[in-house]
Amino acid sequence: MLSEVATSGKEAEYLSGELSYDCEETRRALENVKTLYDNEYMYPGEGAVTAKNDEIKAAFYQGKLLMMPEIAAGAKVTASEADFEVVAIPWPSSNTKAAVLGSFNGFFIPSNCANPDAAVEVLKAFTEADIQGIHASEGYIPANVNVEVEDEFVKSVVEQSAALNTNEPFTIAINDYRVNQLMADLILNGGVEVAVEGLEAARLAE
Repeated sequence: MLSEVATSGKEAEYLSGELSYDCEETRRALENVKTLYDNEYMYPGEGAVTAKNDEIKAAFYQGKLLMMPEIAAGAKVTASEADFEVVAIPWPSSNTKAAVLGSFNGFFIPSNCANPDAAVEVLKAFTEADIQGIHASEGYIPANVNVEVEDEFVKSVVEQSAALNTNEPFTIAINDYRVNQLMADLILNGGVEVAVEGLEAARLAE
């Protein structure tokens, strides 16, 4: 959906929660996802909606699955544990503009910290280029722009962060529907129209 609204120029309206889910962007994104299931591209077929992450990863390692989603921090570990070459590819888009839902490296010191000054020094040390360079070598996107990433696999992951969007309008109701009901409605319980109704009801519930 982020890809669709970014392409159509309605991203600001969507991110503010003002854009109804009852729109062509939502329908096109949902239809694209449903088509993957209908055409049996998803593993393991009818069980794809309920497949667990460890089952998906096991199938990938066994060569039963061509590609799988992975968070940036775990991508290099997943790749290193395979006995075949693994590459990071851009996150699938529903239209011409790439948009990846995710979050930035974020660090904070809680207000009830016992020693704020010491915590600040620890945070400064942690975000220095030398320590963040260790993170980069282990497959994590560094939180310091001065770190020179040498690993080609990690470079390919870092490049994708250019399409990162952290502003998805997740209210409690929308998040609950998306996590617990959206895919079941889309694939098993009636299709695109039922999913659009569920999303719009969640948007208006707040």
